[in-house]
Amino acid sequence: MNINLTLIAQAISFAVFILFTVKFVWPPLMKAIEERQKQIADGLAAGEQGKQQLEASGKLATEELGKSRARAAEIIAHAEKRGLQMIEEAKASAKAEGDRLVAGAKSEIQQEVSSAKERNDPARSHENGDDTQGEAQLCANTANWNVGGTALVHRLSTALIGIE
Repeated sequence: MNINLTLIAQAISFAVFILFTVKFVWPPLMKAIEERQKQIADGLAAGEQGKQQLEASGKLATEELGKSRARAAEIIAHAEKRGLQMIEEAKASAKAEGDRLVAGAKSEIQQEVSSAKERNDPARSHENGDDTQGEAQLCANTANWNVGGTALVHRLSTALIGIE
């Protein structure tokens, strides 16, 4: 055989092989490579989008946390204000109650003093002929009631409203 003929036959078979490869083998390979590249690009894009969403949700969470803290501070301030208001109302109520009790105690003491004075009236003692003893007893009772009544009023006011 001739070397030229063998060389030409090999060149023709190589050309047929190239045509066959370009026509039937190459397109599916290129299609698979392109699909893989598209998957990789989509995955990277999704990752980037997820990263951006994470940053956005982090900012939103920070804003909501700030709003929640501000609202909590507002609620606490309102509660403290209401607590102070309730304390002031209780103080005013206690003071009014204390004043009422003190006035009642003073009235009761005054009635007791009047009753004691009436019982130890010198005019009655004079009728019985016991002037000096009645006067001395009246002075002693009046002094005792005034001292005792003042101490009672002082103790009541101190106990009820803390006034000294």
